[in-house]
Amino acid sequence: MDIVASVASIASRRHLLEKVVESLIPQVDRLNVYLNGYDRVPPFCAHKKILHAILSRNAGYRGPEAKLWFADPTQFAAPPRMKADDIHLLCDDDILYPSDYTDRMVAALRERAGSIVCVHGSRFIEPIQTYGTSRRVYGFREALGQDMRVHIAGTGTVAYVVGGMPIQVDRDIRAPNMIDVQFSICAKEWSIPIWALRRAEGWLRYLPPPDGVTIWDQRGGAGNDEIETELVKAASPWT
Repeated sequence: MDIVASVASIASRRHLLEKVVESLIPQVDRLNVYLNGYDRVPPFCAHKKILHAILSRNAGYRGPEAKLWFADPTQFAAPPRMKADDIHLLCDDDILYPSDYTDRMVAALRERAGSIVCVHGSRFIEPIQTYGTSRRVYGFREALGQDMRVHIAGTGTVAYVVGGMPIQVDRDIRAPNMIDVQFSICAKEWSIPIWALRRAEGWLRYLPPPDGVTIWDQRGGAGNDEIETELVKAASPWT
């Protein structure tokens, strides 16, 4: 069993990615990096644990869903292939991961066998009106006093056992930049519970993007969530 982390980045966050890589390298056996829009592989990716640093000009611009690409045997065949018992950490390029992150995520997976664990998560309030307004978000920067079942996992804070989540990017992630919803719908359809973990405030640290704009902001936030709303309504009920 190996612990493998995968992160997708965009070129404007190059300096943030370096901090993320530095935080993860000591905690994992391997780290995969997908470089959307980069013109070259940054020097800090020249590390023995980073076996794959993929430029989007060679493999296609894939957005945040690229971090799942490395675990998809129908898409990515370069050795070493992920094994069924490997633990896969999905990470973002704007979160600084603490030194005990991997230990705690792995321990949580062992405690809740057959589950997905996350730090950032949300629960729907039925009946769902819109994706943005009909849920309670438990953000990764907030404290959470106890483990909590959630409906949607923030995929920058996810860990799962590879064999227990046989997701395929082209089949299961059809809408770009909506990985959280589609990943979580797959978990629901396959009866895999998602647990948000208890933690202290500020356990994970946010790294603000250079322009202060996230993908959610670029798409209009809660005011432009028609596709997410359609997806989660189609997958109702969320019990």
